[in-house]
Amino acid sequence: MTLAFSLALLASVLLYLPFIKLLRRFKVGQYIREEGPDLHNYKTGTPTAGGLLFLLIPMLMILPFSLSGDYLSEILAVVVFGTIGFLDDILSVLRKHATGLRGYQKLVLQILGAAFLLWMMEATAVKEQFVPLFGTLNFGFWAYPLSLLGIVGASNAVNLTDGVDGLAGWNFVLTAGMMELFAVLRFGLRADLFLTVTIASVLGFLWYNSKPAKLFMGDTGSLALGALLAVSAIRRGLLLYLVFAGFVFVLETLSVIIQVASFKLRGKRVFLMSPLHHHFELKGWKEETIVFRSLILALLIGTMGMWL
Repeated sequence: MTLAFSLALLASVLLYLPFIKLLRRFKVGQYIREEGPDLHNYKTGTPTAGGLLFLLIPMLMILPFSLSGDYLSEILAVVVFGTIGFLDDILSVLRKHATGLRGYQKLVLQILGAAFLLWMMEATAVKEQFVPLFGTLNFGFWAYPLSLLGIVGASNAVNLTDGVDGLAGWNFVLTAGMMELFAVLRFGLRADLFLTVTIASVLGFLWYNSKPAKLFMGDTGSLALGALLAVSAIRRGLLLYLVFAGFVFVLETLSVIIQVASFKLRGKRVFLMSPLHHHFELKGWKEETIVFRSLILALLIGTMGMWL
Protein backbone atom coordinates (compact mmCIF):
# COMPACT_ATOMS: atom_id res chain seq x y z
CA MET A 1 0.00 0.00 0.00
CA THR A 2 2.72 2.49 0.98
CA LEU A 3 4.86 1.51 -2.02
CA ALA A 4 1.92 1.99 -4.41
CA PHE A 5 1.13 5.35 -2.80
CA SER A 6 4.75 6.54 -3.15
CA LEU A 7 5.06 5.39 -6.76
CA ALA A 8 1.76 7.02 -7.77
CA LEU A 9 2.74 10.32 -6.12
CA LEU A 10 6.17 10.34 -7.78
CA ALA A 11 4.74 9.42 -11.18
CA SER A 12 2.11 12.15 -10.91
CA VAL A 13 4.56 14.91 -9.96
CA LEU A 14 6.98 13.96 -12.75
CA LEU A 15 4.48 13.28 -15.53
CA TYR A 16 2.47 16.46 -15.10
CA LEU A 17 5.33 18.61 -16.42
CA PRO A 18 5.28 17.14 -19.96
CA PHE A 19 1.49 16.71 -19.74
CA ILE A 20 0.99 20.45 -19.16
CA LYS A 21 3.23 21.20 -22.16
CA LEU A 22 1.17 18.78 -24.24
CA LEU A 23 -2.11 20.47 -23.26
CA ARG A 24 -0.63 23.88 -24.11
CA ARG A 25 0.59 22.60 -27.46
CA PHE A 26 -2.89 21.45 -28.45
CA LYS A 27 -4.44 24.58 -26.87
CA VAL A 28 -6.68 22.66 -24.48
CA GLY A 29 -7.38 25.75 -22.37
CA GLN A 30 -10.08 26.73 -19.92
CA TYR A 31 -12.79 29.25 -20.83
CA ILE A 32 -14.05 31.17 -17.81
CA ARG A 33 -17.82 31.48 -17.32
CA GLU A 34 -19.10 34.98 -18.05
CA GLU A 35 -21.28 34.91 -14.93
CA GLY A 36 -18.30 34.04 -12.73
CA PRO A 37 -16.31 36.56 -10.64
CA ASP A 38 -14.25 39.11 -12.59
CA LEU A 39 -11.35 38.00 -10.38
CA HIS A 40 -11.05 34.84 -12.51
CA ASN A 41 -10.61 36.42 -15.94
CA TYR A 42 -6.82 36.02 -15.81
CA LYS A 43 -7.29 32.22 -15.68
CA THR A 44 -8.64 32.07 -19.24
CA GLY A 45 -6.45 29.80 -21.35
CA THR A 46 -5.05 27.80 -18.42
CA PRO A 47 -4.75 24.14 -19.53
CA THR A 48 -7.77 22.08 -18.51
CA ALA A 49 -8.77 18.38 -18.49
CA GLY A 50 -5.76 17.82 -16.21
CA GLY A 51 -7.75 15.17 -14.38
CA LEU A 52 -7.10 12.82 -17.27
CA LEU A 53 -3.60 12.04 -15.99
CA PHE A 54 -4.43 11.56 -12.30
CA LEU A 55 -7.16 9.13 -13.38
CA LEU A 56 -4.93 7.15 -15.76
CA ILE A 57 -2.12 6.61 -13.22
CA PRO A 58 -4.18 4.61 -10.66
CA MET A 59 -6.01 2.69 -13.39
CA LEU A 60 -2.73 1.49 -14.92
CA MET A 61 -1.24 0.66 -11.51
CA ILE A 62 -4.29 -1.30 -10.27
CA LEU A 63 -5.01 -3.05 -13.58
CA PRO A 64 -3.55 -6.43 -12.45
CA PHE A 65 -5.86 -6.43 -9.41
CA SER A 66 -8.93 -5.42 -11.44
CA LEU A 67 -8.70 -8.53 -13.62
CA SER A 68 -9.89 -10.63 -10.67
CA GLY A 69 -12.80 -8.28 -9.97
CA ASP A 70 -11.16 -6.23 -7.19
CA TYR A 71 -11.78 -2.50 -7.60
CA LEU A 72 -13.64 -3.05 -10.88
CA SER A 73 -16.53 -0.84 -9.75
CA GLU A 74 -14.15 2.03 -8.88
CA ILE A 75 -12.35 1.74 -12.21
CA LEU A 76 -15.66 1.73 -14.08
CA ALA A 77 -16.79 4.80 -12.13
CA VAL A 78 -13.65 6.66 -13.17
CA VAL A 79 -13.94 5.54 -16.81
CA VAL A 80 -17.66 6.31 -17.19
CA PHE A 81 -17.76 9.66 -15.40
CA GLY A 82 -14.31 10.67 -16.61
CA THR A 83 -15.55 10.14 -20.17
CA ILE A 84 -18.61 12.32 -19.53
CA GLY A 85 -16.37 15.04 -18.10
CA PHE A 86 -13.83 14.76 -20.92
CA LEU A 87 -16.62 15.15 -23.48
CA ASP A 88 -17.75 18.29 -21.67
CA ASP A 89 -14.20 19.69 -21.56
CA ILE A 90 -13.48 18.98 -25.22
CA LEU A 91 -16.78 20.50 -26.38
CA SER A 92 -15.95 23.60 -24.36
CA VAL A 93 -12.55 23.88 -26.07
CA LEU A 94 -13.99 23.29 -29.55
CA ARG A 95 -16.78 25.81 -29.03
CA LYS A 96 -14.41 28.28 -27.35
CA HIS A 97 -16.97 28.78 -24.59
CA ALA A 98 -17.20 27.79 -20.93
CA THR A 99 -20.25 25.62 -21.61
CA GLY A 100 -19.60 22.20 -23.13
CA LEU A 101 -22.47 19.81 -22.53
CA ARG A 102 -25.77 21.44 -21.64
CA GLY A 103 -26.96 20.91 -18.09
CA TYR A 104 -29.72 18.45 -18.95
CA GLN A 105 -27.40 16.49 -21.27
CA LYS A 106 -24.81 16.09 -18.53
CA LEU A 107 -27.46 15.07 -15.98
CA VAL A 108 -28.97 12.42 -18.27
CA LEU A 109 -25.53 10.93 -18.94
CA GLN A 110 -24.75 10.93 -15.21
CA ILE A 111 -27.99 9.12 -14.34
CA LEU A 112 -27.39 6.52 -17.05
CA GLY A 113 -23.79 6.11 -15.90
CA ALA A 114 -24.81 5.69 -12.26
CA ALA A 115 -27.49 3.13 -13.20
CA PHE A 116 -24.86 1.15 -15.14
CA LEU A 117 -22.46 1.20 -12.17
CA LEU A 118 -25.16 -0.02 -9.77
CA TRP A 119 -26.05 -2.81 -12.18
CA MET A 120 -22.41 -3.91 -12.20
CA MET A 121 -22.00 -3.85 -8.41
CA GLU A 122 -22.94 -6.69 -6.07
CA ALA A 123 -26.39 -6.37 -4.48
CA THR A 124 -25.12 -6.89 -0.93
CA ALA A 125 -22.56 -4.11 -1.34
CA VAL A 126 -25.35 -1.72 -2.34
CA LYS A 127 -28.15 -2.67 0.05
CA GLU A 128 -26.33 -2.70 3.40
CA GLN A 129 -25.29 0.78 4.46
CA PHE A 130 -24.06 2.27 7.73
CA VAL A 131 -26.45 4.85 9.19
CA PRO A 132 -24.98 7.19 11.83
CA LEU A 133 -26.55 6.57 15.29
CA PHE A 134 -28.35 3.43 14.02
CA GLY A 135 -25.57 1.18 12.74
CA THR A 136 -25.65 -0.92 9.57
CA LEU A 137 -29.11 -1.36 8.04
CA ASN A 138 -30.39 -3.24 5.00
CA PHE A 139 -32.24 -0.77 2.79
CA GLY A 140 -33.53 -3.40 0.40
CA PHE A 141 -34.92 -1.93 -2.82
CA TRP A 142 -34.55 1.66 -1.54
CA ALA A 143 -30.80 1.29 -1.53
CA TYR A 144 -30.77 1.59 -5.32
CA PRO A 145 -32.40 5.04 -5.66
CA LEU A 146 -30.34 6.16 -2.64
CA SER A 147 -27.13 4.96 -4.29
CA LEU A 148 -28.13 6.47 -7.64
CA LEU A 149 -28.70 9.81 -5.92
CA GLY A 150 -25.39 9.41 -4.09
CA ILE A 151 -23.34 8.83 -7.24
CA VAL A 152 -24.96 11.60 -9.30
CA GLY A 153 -24.99 13.95 -6.30
CA ALA A 154 -21.34 13.38 -5.37
CA SER A 155 -20.25 13.75 -8.98
CA ASN A 156 -22.01 17.11 -9.31
CA ALA A 157 -20.90 18.25 -5.85
CA VAL A 158 -17.19 17.88 -6.61
CA ASN A 159 -17.80 19.54 -9.98
CA LEU A 160 -19.48 22.55 -8.32
CA THR A 161 -16.67 22.82 -5.76
CA ASP A 162 -14.01 22.99 -8.48
CA GLY A 163 -13.99 26.77 -8.84
CA VAL A 164 -11.03 27.92 -6.74
CA ASP A 165 -7.43 26.78 -7.20
CA GLY A 166 -6.90 23.62 -5.15
CA LEU A 167 -10.35 23.62 -3.48
CA ALA A 168 -11.85 20.48 -5.03
CA GLY A 169 -8.55 18.57 -5.09
CA TRP A 170 -7.60 19.16 -1.47
CA ASN A 171 -11.11 18.42 -0.26
CA PHE A 172 -11.11 15.17 -2.24
CA VAL A 173 -7.85 14.14 -0.58
CA LEU A 174 -9.19 14.92 2.90
CA THR A 175 -12.59 13.33 2.27
CA ALA A 176 -11.12 10.13 0.83
CA GLY A 177 -8.54 9.97 3.62
CA MET A 178 -11.18 10.24 6.35
CA MET A 179 -13.30 7.60 4.63
CA GLU A 180 -10.31 5.25 4.58
CA LEU A 181 -9.55 5.93 8.24
CA PHE A 182 -13.18 5.41 9.28
CA ALA A 183 -13.50 2.16 7.30
CA VAL A 184 -10.33 0.68 8.78
CA LEU A 185 -10.66 1.83 12.41
CA ARG A 186 -14.43 1.53 12.90
CA PHE A 187 -15.24 -1.54 10.80
CA GLY A 188 -11.89 -3.26 10.38
CA LEU A 189 -12.19 -3.16 6.58
CA ARG A 190 -9.11 -3.31 4.41
CA ALA A 191 -8.01 -0.08 2.80
CA ASP A 192 -9.25 0.61 -0.72
CA LEU A 193 -6.05 0.39 -2.78
CA PHE A 194 -7.53 2.15 -5.81
CA LEU A 195 -8.81 5.08 -3.74
CA THR A 196 -5.47 5.30 -1.91
CA VAL A 197 -3.47 5.41 -5.15
CA THR A 198 -5.88 8.02 -6.54
CA ILE A 199 -5.25 10.18 -3.46
CA ALA A 200 -1.51 10.04 -4.21
CA SER A 201 -2.09 10.84 -7.87
CA VAL A 202 -4.29 13.83 -7.01
CA LEU A 203 -1.63 15.11 -4.58
CA GLY A 204 0.81 15.17 -7.49
CA PHE A 205 -1.74 17.16 -9.49
CA LEU A 206 -2.13 19.62 -6.61
CA TRP A 207 1.58 20.44 -6.87
CA TYR A 208 0.59 22.29 -10.06
CA ASN A 209 -3.02 23.19 -9.24
CA SER A 210 -2.47 25.19 -6.06
CA LYS A 211 -2.67 28.95 -6.62
CA PRO A 212 -1.61 30.16 -9.07
CA ALA A 213 -2.80 27.04 -10.91
CA LYS A 214 -0.78 25.89 -13.92
CA LEU A 215 -3.67 23.62 -14.96
CA PHE A 216 -7.20 22.64 -13.95
CA MET A 217 -8.67 19.18 -13.45
CA GLY A 218 -11.71 20.13 -15.55
CA ASP A 219 -14.94 18.15 -15.57
CA THR A 220 -12.81 15.17 -16.61
CA GLY A 221 -11.38 15.06 -13.11
CA SER A 222 -14.15 16.49 -10.94
CA LEU A 223 -17.00 14.30 -12.22
CA ALA A 224 -14.84 11.17 -11.94
CA LEU A 225 -13.57 11.97 -8.43
CA GLY A 226 -17.10 12.51 -7.14
CA ALA A 227 -18.33 9.25 -8.65
CA LEU A 228 -15.28 7.42 -7.26
CA LEU A 229 -15.97 8.69 -3.73
CA ALA A 230 -19.60 7.57 -3.93
CA VAL A 231 -18.90 4.14 -5.43
CA SER A 232 -16.12 3.41 -2.94
CA ALA A 233 -18.45 4.45 -0.10
CA ILE A 234 -21.36 2.36 -1.43
CA ARG A 235 -19.18 -0.70 -1.92
CA ARG A 236 -18.11 -0.58 1.73
CA GLY A 237 -21.47 0.50 3.15
CA LEU A 238 -20.39 4.06 4.01
CA LEU A 239 -22.47 6.19 1.65
CA LEU A 240 -24.20 8.12 4.43
CA TYR A 241 -20.92 8.77 6.23
CA LEU A 242 -19.78 10.45 3.01
CA VAL A 243 -22.18 13.28 3.91
CA PHE A 244 -19.93 14.02 6.92
CA ALA A 245 -16.56 13.31 5.30
CA GLY A 246 -17.48 15.34 2.22
CA PHE A 247 -19.31 18.07 4.10
CA VAL A 248 -17.75 20.91 2.07
CA PHE A 249 -19.00 19.29 -1.14
CA VAL A 250 -22.48 19.03 0.41
CA LEU A 251 -22.34 22.67 1.54
CA GLU A 252 -21.33 23.89 -1.93
CA THR A 253 -24.22 21.98 -3.50
CA LEU A 254 -26.74 23.24 -0.96
CA SER A 255 -25.64 26.83 -1.61
CA VAL A 256 -26.56 26.45 -5.29
CA ILE A 257 -29.93 24.85 -4.48
CA ILE A 258 -30.75 27.56 -1.93
CA GLN A 259 -29.68 30.36 -4.28
CA VAL A 260 -31.75 29.09 -7.21
CA ALA A 261 -34.81 28.31 -5.06
CA SER A 262 -34.70 31.70 -3.32
CA PHE A 263 -34.36 33.62 -6.57
CA LYS A 264 -37.23 31.76 -8.25
CA LEU A 265 -39.58 31.89 -5.25
CA ARG A 266 -38.75 35.31 -3.78
CA GLY A 267 -36.79 37.07 -6.52
CA LYS A 268 -33.93 37.56 -4.04
CA ARG A 269 -30.48 36.01 -3.71
CA VAL A 270 -29.20 34.62 -0.42
CA PHE A 271 -25.52 34.68 -1.43
CA LEU A 272 -23.56 37.26 -3.42
CA MET A 273 -22.86 34.41 -5.85
CA SER A 274 -23.08 30.63 -5.78
CA PRO A 275 -21.48 28.13 -5.35
CA LEU A 276 -20.48 29.23 -1.86
CA HIS A 277 -16.77 29.74 -2.57
CA HIS A 278 -17.66 32.56 -5.00
CA HIS A 279 -19.67 34.26 -2.24
CA PHE A 280 -16.59 34.37 -0.01
CA GLU A 281 -14.42 35.54 -2.90
CA LEU A 282 -16.72 38.52 -3.39
CA LYS A 283 -16.58 39.12 0.37
CA GLY A 284 -12.84 39.65 -0.05
CA TRP A 285 -11.45 36.26 1.01
CA LYS A 286 -8.33 35.11 -0.82
CA GLU A 287 -8.48 31.77 -2.62
CA GLU A 288 -5.90 30.28 -0.23
CA THR A 289 -8.04 31.35 2.74
CA ILE A 290 -11.13 29.70 1.28
CA VAL A 291 -9.24 26.44 0.68
CA PHE A 292 -7.63 26.18 4.12
CA ARG A 293 -10.75 27.15 6.03
CA SER A 294 -12.79 24.65 4.03
CA LEU A 295 -10.31 21.93 5.01
CA ILE A 296 -10.57 22.82 8.69
CA LEU A 297 -14.38 22.71 8.46
CA ALA A 298 -14.28 19.39 6.58
CA LEU A 299 -11.92 17.88 9.15
CA LEU A 300 -14.15 19.03 12.02
CA ILE A 301 -17.38 17.62 10.57
CA GLY A 302 -15.70 14.46 9.26
CA THR A 303 -14.19 13.55 12.63
CA MET A 304 -17.47 14.35 14.40
CA GLY A 305 -19.20 11.91 12.05
CA MET A 306 -16.80 9.16 13.11
CA TRP A 307 -18.23 9.26 16.64
CA LEU A 308 -21.88 8.83 15.60
